[in-house]
Formats: sequence, structure tokens, C-alpha cells
Amino acid sequence: MRILAGQVILLTGASGGLGTYMAQAFAERKVKLALVAHPGIDLEGLRKSVADSSAEAIAITSDLREPDRRREMLATVRSRLGPIDILVNNAGVEYTSFYHELKEEQIGEVLSVNLEAPMILSRLVLPEMLGRKQGHLVNISSLAGKSGPASGVVCGDQSGLGGLYAVTAGHLPGHWGERVGDRSGFRGSWDLCAAQGEDGPAGTP
Repeated sequence: MRILAGQVILLTGASGGLGTYMAQAFAERKVKLALVAHPGIDLEGLRKSVADSSAEAIAITSDLREPDRRREMLATVRSRLGPIDILVNNAGVEYTSFYHELKEEQIGEVLSVNLEAPMILSRLVLPEMLGRKQGHLVNISSLAGKSGPASGVVCGDQSGLGGLYAVTAGHLPGHWGERVGDRSGFRGSWDLCAAQGEDGPAGTP
């Protein structure tokens, strides 16, 4: 994936774990960063740290469980930074309990954040990416989508996320998508490129 200075990157789950490291790495590329998290603990501190790298950044506290909040968040990013070039769906929720011991509300929360939110956010930004013939959709997922030891709900939502992007890439002839896994073997991403051409844009691995 080619990242250029000045591009607008929307990163969910920005203030915790892998999100913090990705934010810092993106900032080194001098991009425009929209840092999104809920409840947003340390989000402003991360924004200031990113700004120290000379990257333009905004911090948005947004509950991705709520459909209206998702759309409001996208509108804020577009109005303050411009069209989104790269969407990184990194936010996630997990409850470490046996499936039959989970409450229905907990199952709903996991699915709404881990599966529904990436699906809807991708759907909302993809048309403009295709219209501009540039952009990337990146989903950070887990190998729990193929096997445990995570809870059954997480296995289900991660499998659904991977399946969605595999099918979406196939439904967009002339566009390019691939499965990318990191060396640890525990995490990976689905990267769908909205540029024309089977090999993706110049400089894309």
C-alpha cells in the first residue's frame, strides 16, 4: 500500500494497542490523520504526539456501535481534513467468556463494533474512492477468524470480515485486493485498493 504525504487517513481504535503504533507510523509519513476511539481515553494525548511529528491530526470520540455516530464521524473528517484516502478499521471489542455465558447485549456489542461498523464505514467511503480512482480499505483482523482460541463471537465476526473483503474484491473487476498477514501470525489486514488495474497503483506491493 502506497502512503503519500498529505493523504487523509481515518484510523479507528486509535488510542489503544496496535492503533497507537499505527498512528505514530502514519504520522511519520506526514499525512492528515483522523484518530477515532471510544471512550477516547488518551486520544487527545495521542493527537498531540502525532502533531509533534508535523502531521496534521484531529481526535474524534465516536461510539461505533451507533449508526448515527458513524455518519457524524465521517462528516467531521471530510469537513475538516477532506476526502478519505485510507480507511483503517482497527476498532474491536472482545469478551473472554464461554459463548453460552455471554449476554445477548455483549454479543450484539461485539458484532456491531467488530463486523457491522467496518462493513458500513467501508460502504460509505468506497463510492468516493472509486470515483476518484484511488484509496485503500484496510481491516485489521485476527486469525481467530479461522480458528480459536478467541470466543465464538470473535471467531464469527473475524471470519465474516475476511469473507466480506474477499467477495468485495471479486465484485470489483479492474480493482485489486489482497490478504496481508504480519510476521507474528496473529494479526493481519484485508487491503482493498480502489485504483484501476489488477496490480494496484505504482509502488503497491
